[in-house]
Formats: sequence, C-alpha cells, structure tokens
Amino acid sequence: PYDPERLQVGIKFDFPLENRKAQGKSVAYNYKVKAIEKKQQFLELELSQQLSFFIRASSDSKQRWEITNKEYEGSRKMAEAEKKRWQQGASDLFVINLREQDVADVDIRRWTALYDYHQYHLDARLFSGTILKVR
Repeated sequence: PYDPERLQVGIKFDFPLENRKAQGKSVAYNYKVKAIEKKQQFLELELSQQLSFFIRASSDSKQRWEITNKEYEGSRKMAEAEKKRWQQGASDLFVINLREQDVADVDIRRWTALYDYHQYHLDARLFSGTILKVR
C-alpha cells in the first residue's frame, strides 16, 4: 500500500535486448568454432593413424615378399631336383607334379605380396602427399 509519510525508492534495470541477442550469437559462434576444432583434431588423428597403418602394412608386405621369394627359390630347386631324380628313375610323375604345384602356389603368394607392397606403399605416399603432381 502507498503511504505518503514514507519515502519509497525503486530501482530500475535496463537490459537492452539487442545486446543480449548478440551475446547469445557470439556464444553459439564460440561453440561452433570449438566443435570444428575438435573435428579437425579427430580427423588429423585418424589420418595419422591411417598413414602409419599404410607404412606398417607396406613394410610387412615387403618382408612377406622377401620371405616368399626365398621360399620360391627353394621350392623351384626342389622341383628341379625331383626332375633329375625322375630322370634317374628314383621318382615318379606324381611327386614331380606336387613339386611343380608347390612352385606355382609359392609364386602366386610371392606376386600377391609384391602387389600388396606396391599398393600400400602408394597409399602411404598419397596420404603423406609425397607424390608429385603430373602436369
């Protein structure tokens, strides 16, 4: 109730709505920038992991090619030795066929390993950006 004998004091706060609206937009902008930075960090990590996978896979397939290359030489020598034994009458065609099949199987694995090496090596170079652009 109003009392004329008392002094009444009031406080008026004036908040401009336009400034609050701009502050909300700047906060939203800051969150969007932070979200983009997090996404960029995630993508950089993912790309670095893929690059190290390609480098490691390239190295592993090169080692696999070297091992199968040695295995191929050994199986080829065994097949030639088996042919010489057959010429001397100490073997039969079935065993020669098995040895030649071993040579063919190892040769397929050898070329598959070489293909994998070149594929992973190319992927690693593409990811790292070391391939020169062809004009």
